[in-house]
Amino acid sequence: MTPAEPGEAPRRFNSLAMPALLAGVLWLCASDDIGGLLFAFVPGVILLGSGVSLLLWPGAARITQMMALGGVVGVVSAVPELLFSGFGFAAVVGGLSLVAFFCAGRAALQLASRPDSVPAAPGDWKTAGKAAIDEALMGYFAGTAQVPAGARANALCTRVERLERLLETVPWADPRMFNAEPPPPDDARLEAVKAGGMDGRRLHFTSGYVPPVGMPDVPHWLEDRRNAQASALVFRRPQAGRPWLIGIHGYRMGGDWLNTRMLPPRLMSARFDYNLVLPVLPLHGPRTVGWRSGDHYLDGALLDLVFAQAQALWDLRRTVAWIRAEDPAARIGVMGFSLGGYNAALLAAYADSLDFCVAGIPLAEPVALLWDALPQPLRSYFTGRGIEPARINKVMKLVSPLALPPRLPRERLAIFAGTADRVVPPDQPIRLSRHWDVPVQWYAGGHLTFRGESVVLGSLRTVAAAAGWRDTP
Repeated sequence: MTPAEPGEAPRRFNSLAMPALLAGVLWLCASDDIGGLLFAFVPGVILLGSGVSLLLWPGAARITQMMALGGVVGVVSAVPELLFSGFGFAAVVGGLSLVAFFCAGRAALQLASRPDSVPAAPGDWKTAGKAAIDEALMGYFAGTAQVPAGARANALCTRVERLERLLETVPWADPRMFNAEPPPPDDARLEAVKAGGMDGRRLHFTSGYVPPVGMPDVPHWLEDRRNAQASALVFRRPQAGRPWLIGIHGYRMGGDWLNTRMLPPRLMSARFDYNLVLPVLPLHGPRTVGWRSGDHYLDGALLDLVFAQAQALWDLRRTVAWIRAEDPAARIGVMGFSLGGYNAALLAAYADSLDFCVAGIPLAEPVALLWDALPQPLRSYFTGRGIEPARINKVMKLVSPLALPPRLPRERLAIFAGTADRVVPPDQPIRLSRHWDVPVQWYAGGHLTFRGESVVLGSLRTVAAAAGWRDTP
């Protein structure tokens, strides 16, 4: 592991906590009216609690995450608060909440350590705002995640131990055998849709994924019919010879609006002259099995994550096979973002016929990220049971992009990431960079604000040119 370079030296008392403290106090003093208190209670508690914590006990990532989330809730709550406390008060608490939001991003960047190979994030308030957007998202994720406490924590330990023993005896312990090559879909159908401002088609086919014989909890994984149906948006022009780009979405995405914001089909068609395919990952979008897209993917049981990744790889390889059946001479590239970057990198280790792979703001070892997000008492409990990230990664090796080399030359691989990313920290893309022996292209921004960064389309152009794709002005 590369040594970490500390950020700005911390002070005894962080003045960035003051806007959140003041906003929290004012929110909780908002109104005697029950309606006003209803809108004031949540932002007041979050901002006051996170402000006190940043002032007196700085260091935990959850503090700035909750402060940024409280800032967002405060700004939103200021609108209905107009009805109960008047314009002046609502403007003050809304403004202070917004300042607290920016301060949360700045404090997070100050307190973060970074590997020495990563450029320092700019210290301006614009970058702080980008980091705060990520912090608020992480606050939402952390506040609503299904943490494996109590009996679930004990079951996780038991299953890790059981899987370790199982992998010593089964033939599919090798990732190549665990992820067998799927056949092309034989029931593919297309329906007309309009998405991203363009006419397209929605591809449907039965996933057909079944875990290897001997894996535990297989009936549980196969019981939901929605997840058994693979889906993708397809934007294709009738001209022959146009290359195909597969764009893989991130965690909690999967809906048409979000997916077409990630890779706008009009841009890909008009500016790059590509056919575009946007698959939906398991447990996302129309394949959701919880009340939110992505439930049980990263916040479920360990086996759910293994099955989800294995099925994602299976479905992506079947999507490639469908393109080949439609266009035998097709040139196919893949580009993924965040969790989609993980899956793009995983596909690059298995698919022989890809022209290039771009892993954007990619996860590389999700266990490390999930471990850091656990409350300290749970980390201590797992450590006491002998369950640590290195041990869990032995199981995750079955579906890890770091387990096998990519089947592409270095010049047709690209990685980009943000120096102020607070969702996927810089050490994650660095792990993939070392495995691929490809440098990370850094931009000075966060996780959710990647769309406006020139390095995104620049990375795509570079690897596409290396693969011989014709560049379009």
